[in-house]
Amino acid sequence: MSQRHDRLALLDRYLRLATVSRQVTAAMVDEVRALWREIGLALETLPAPAGGTPALWGEIPGPKGAPTLLLYGHYDVQPTGDVERWRWHGVACQPFEPT
Repeated sequence: MSQRHDRLALLDRYLRLATVSRQVTAAMVDEVRALWREIGLALETLPAPAGGTPALWGEIPGPKGAPTLLLYGHYDVQPTGDVERWRWHGVACQPFEPT
């Protein structure tokens, strides 16, 4: 397979993780960590305030003297709202199911 195909397959897997903000469970966090661990990035779970979603931290060291690049993103997303309104050109779509 090509690198592009591999990256799209990884993105597809990542988008299917139903990690809705304020509904994230320990099992969901483990799924996110497992996905990244498979590609060589071990993520550490950082404590969250009571009721909050834990942060995940990972680091890939670069060459000595190289600049630092920080990537930041959310693995917990907003609630889906009314799923009946998820439509693309009149076709029903499901959250967490890339098409």
